Amino acid sequence: MTSQRRIAGILLCLIIVATLARDWGVLALDAAPPIYDELELTRASLLLRHGLFDSAPDALNVFFAVTQASAYPPLMHYVSLVSTIWAAPSLQTPVWSFGLFSILIILSTYAIARRISDDKYTGVLAAALVSVAPGLDAFSRIYMVDYPLAAMTTLALALLFATRGFAHWKYSAALGAVVGLGMLTKQSFVIYMVAPVVVFIAFYFSGEEDRARIRVRAGNMTMAAMLALAIAGAWYIPRIQAMMIDRGAIHQLYRQVETNPPDMLEYVGLFISPTVGPVLALLAVAGVIFAKRDRLTWTLIFALVTPLVILPFLFGFATPRYLLPLAPMAAVLGALGVRRLTGKAFIGAGLAAVFAGMAALIVSMIAAPSGPLNFEQQHERFQFHGMPRPQYVDNKAESIAEAITHWGGNRRAVLLLDSPLTEGVQAALWEQDVLFPVENLFEMASLGVVPAHLSEEADLRRYLRESQVVVYAQGAPTVQDAYSPEGKVPPYYAERVFKALDAVRDRFGQVRQVPTEGGLMVRVLAHRDSNWLDDIRRAHTPSTPAPAPTPPPTPEKPDDTVYEVEMK
Repeated sequence: MTSQRRIAGILLCLIIVATLARDWGVLALDAAPPIYDELELTRASLLLRHGLFDSAPDALNVFFAVTQASAYPPLMHYVSLVSTIWAAPSLQTPVWSFGLFSILIILSTYAIARRISDDKYTGVLAAALVSVAPGLDAFSRIYMVDYPLAAMTTLALALLFATRGFAHWKYSAALGAVVGLGMLTKQSFVIYMVAPVVVFIAFYFSGEEDRARIRVRAGNMTMAAMLALAIAGAWYIPRIQAMMIDRGAIHQLYRQVETNPPDMLEYVGLFISPTVGPVLALLAVAGVIFAKRDRLTWTLIFALVTPLVILPFLFGFATPRYLLPLAPMAAVLGALGVRRLTGKAFIGAGLAAVFAGMAALIVSMIAAPSGPLNFEQQHERFQFHGMPRPQYVDNKAESIAEAITHWGGNRRAVLLLDSPLTEGVQAALWEQDVLFPVENLFEMASLGVVPAHLSEEADLRRYLRESQVVVYAQGAPTVQDAYSPEGKVPPYYAERVFKALDAVRDRFGQVRQVPTEGGLMVRVLAHRDSNWLDDIRRAHTPSTPAPAPTPPPTPEKPDDTVYEVEMK
């Protein structure tokens, strides 16, 4: 092993260790429960773990049902087993497995930069730059598919370059497998790979005159495509029709909530900040201008620019999530620009600056809020690091969840709210039991999708009548603000649901009301089954001493300020 390779290996190890220390350090301090898509994905991963390792076939059945109805492929759930089988299962456990994707991003970025520049230190600088890209930093601790997508895209690019124009069958086979797995990470994987693959093939095949080599390249390319299709097709082919229906519903939602569709300039702005930050964006521009023009560099440039052009036509709104796969490409171009402009001498200074920034970031996690290394101040001043997730504290959700478990037992609870509060309620219930049957009727409706099994009025009334607990809210300026503060749930659907609830309202009694911020009053209704009145009496009737020598246990003192019984 040469001295250069040894030093590069040590530096890569330090970058990986520092990145994992940062991510896992923030996760250890972060008690925020997941919300929205993150919550659903987290629960699915816990269901898989529960079903495989706790001998719970019901959990596996629910897992397959959830992933069947989900818009996201299932790869990340299986990767999450790395963390869920070793740690006590909780809503914070699956995201710890993202450390594997962090390692993939760092090593793949290093491989791309090293192959283009033929210099190990340039590869190390690219790896260091990508480790502090603010968008990747932030989403490395949020259990969404976008961070794994960035890792799989970067790995696929590294293998694409390693094939040398599909001349090597081993790398071509590996590329096909990774492309298939990338499609099982998220459907949009193809958006980031189509341009580099087409440009790469054009560069290598257009200048090749040896027919034997052309046949070899074409054979390896076909093998890679067939392997990718075999891996991804098993999941996609049975779901093509459902995916088209869901896609149409989501596009309809975009048209309803977004009056000004995004354009390319908006995506470019999000790419500069907060995805890569101004410093890395400036270095990437320098790389585009000054780096040598060879086939690999042009392929990388097309891979970076093409998604910025086509994303506005595919999605109805702009978000940094969609730009995460571009951050490693920017890091490579930035490292190439530094090397081209300053030579190897400046690479050492660049690495020192990156490690100093990483050290400041770790210190800032435990620094006083007003200290000189305050994390928020550093972010606002340099926009170089990503912000940790904010602490989320909402005891209202805990109170509602406690009422549901008390009055509902283990029977179905229905939420008629589309707000972060209901996500907190679901998170509190699934933290106790990942199989707890709680459903939000307005969750899919906010995406323009009405549950198919509730399309008929009689089915909707029967669904509510057979539920044990129903939760809804009142007291907002408008009726729609009460059940959907962001206005995403179609009013006609909400009217159907509340009309059905009124039809079976005599079967329920109010057992708790919880005031929330903004003047909303959340009401918890429990079913009047055979045990309902007995539960009410136990909770609200003071105990009387028994004549026996040994007095009975004193029941829990009722909390009359919280529990109410509304007899209608």
